[in-house]
Amino acid sequence: ATTTPTSVAQFSLFNPTDEHASLRTMLRDFVETEVDPQALEFNRKEKFNVDLFRKLGDLGLLGITVESEYGGSGMDATAAVIAHE
Repeated sequence: ATTTPTSVAQFSLFNPTDEHASLRTMLRDFVETEVDPQALEFNRKEKFNVDLFRKLGDLGLLGITVESEYGGSGMDATAAVIAHE
């Protein structure tokens, strides 16, 4: 039988780490204040919102799983799933 490290075995998507919970809260706030107000307008015009994209970069969300030494946020796959959610 294979064993898994305790930290992995105790992890649950339904009970995220504090870092994951903070990321989810930050993203929810960002979507409510930055994405939702402009989404319909940009969708109707079929335009790409460059300013919004830059804000995502400023938050470290464009390279979320890339190691920090290469300019990313160095987060795990669960963080990426939360961001895509």
